[in-house]
Amino acid sequence: MTPNPTRLVVDVSPAVAAGLVVARDATIGIVSRSSPRTLFTCTGAITPGRIIALVGVNGAGKSTFLRTLAGFSPLVSGTLTVGGLSPSEYRATHGIGILPESFALPREATGWELLDLSHLAATTGGRHTTPPSDAIDAAIAAAGVDFPLDQAVHRLSNGMRQRLALAMALVPKPQLVLLDEPESGLDPTQRVALRERLRAMALAGTTLIISSHDVSGIGLVADEMWLVDDGRVTIITLHGDRSLEALYAQLPPAWRA
Repeated sequence: MTPNPTRLVVDVSPAVAAGLVVARDATIGIVSRSSPRTLFTCTGAITPGRIIALVGVNGAGKSTFLRTLAGFSPLVSGTLTVGGLSPSEYRATHGIGILPESFALPREATGWELLDLSHLAATTGGRHTTPPSDAIDAAIAAAGVDFPLDQAVHRLSNGMRQRLALAMALVPKPQLVLLDEPESGLDPTQRVALRERLRAMALAGTTLIISSHDVSGIGLVADEMWLVDDGRVTIITLHGDRSLEALYAQLPPAWRA
C-alpha cells in the first residue's frame, strides 16, 4: 500500500514513557486498497487523569484518530499502545468508554434497561466486578443524569440522551474515555455542565480525549490541546486559569481569530 504523500506533521509535547497512551511514529489514516490516505504521524504520550482536546475542522482526522485509538480502525504504521497493549486488546480486557458524535439508542428501551445492558456487557467481557447497582449509580452521578430513567428513550431530549449515552460508556469504570464532539446539540447551560463533569472525571483519574471543532469549548477544561490545521498538528500544554482570555493567549496567532 502506498500512502497518500500528504501528511500532518505533529509537534508533540515531551513523551512520557509511563503514559497511558503512547504513540511512536504512529501513522493515522484510512487503510483502503483502492485509495489509502495518510492523515498524520505522531510520537508522544498522554498521562493518566488528563483532558486532551483534539481541535480541528471537519475532515482533519479527529474521528479517525479516535476510532484507531479505540481499536476499530487499523494503524497505518508505527506503534500505538494503551496501557502497554494494542488498542483492541486494551478495549477487550479493560474497556474504553466511547461516546461517538452520532449514536442511536433503541427508541422503546428505558434508561434503566440500557444501563443494565451496559453492565452485563462489561461483566460478560470479564472487565467488571462491581455490583450492578453500585456501578450504575456511579455512572449516573458522573454523567449528570438527573431525570427519571424509567421513561423510554424517545421521550428524552437530545441533552438527556447524550447524558444517558455517556453514563452507559462509564458503567465499566474505564480509565480511558473517548468523546467525539460531545457538545454537539447541547445548549450553553448544558455545555458548561458537561465541562464541569469532565473536569471532575479527570480529577478522579480518568483520561479523556475529546474532539471538537470549537477551540473555545472543551479547550476551557483541557490540559493539553492538539490543534489540527492545514496539514499540521500543534500540541500545546495549557497553563493558568480557565478563562477565554488565558486560553487564547496561549494559542498560535492563527487560532486567535
